[in-house]
Amino acid sequence: MPDQGGSCAGGCGSDPSTVNNLFSVSSHELAEAATDAAVGVAANVGAPLAWYDQTNGEIGDICNAQQGTTTGGDGVTYVIQTQWSNSANACVASGPKPSVTTVKPSSSVKPSSSVKTSTTSARPSSTVAPKCNHSECTTGPLLNKACSPCATAVCKQDSYCCTNQWDSQCVSEVNQYCTTVTC
Repeated sequence: MPDQGGSCAGGCGSDPSTVNNLFSVSSHELAEAATDAAVGVAANVGAPLAWYDQTNGEIGDICNAQQGTTTGGDGVTYVIQTQWSNSANACVASGPKPSVTTVKPSSSVKPSSSVKTSTTSARPSSTVAPKCNHSECTTGPLLNKACSPCATAVCKQDSYCCTNQWDSQCVSEVNQYCTTVTC
């Protein structure tokens, strides 16, 4: 919890609500903790620092006291401090929102009574493609784009599917981008 004493007594920020200013300061500190957890232990600029700019400091410092809003998953609008975005080259309140699609299995799909698991060797192999850890038609952990031609096609269009998780949007893209799999 940020210190709201001293020069921040009553809250740092320009919002008339103390709690909104607390949210703003908290978002500043949370972003810095997530992007550069080692800032307190670094002896110089370089490793183990992750995101640090010698002129401006940490990611939250560049946009210090510039407030914006974001809508939480609960539908409530919250005051936050904007954070620097390299891709937008600006202080932003939030990035692009992922689209969510609910996919219902067709009536011809029958649940399996057993769960198949597989393990892979920790040794890299240049001759064997990795196996997909789940079907392209089901949500789950990210898929290695090299595990199937379909995963390659989806990830080429939507890198989120192979860098974060294979969500319902990825499943819906299978029918759009894959020629070998239909969900």
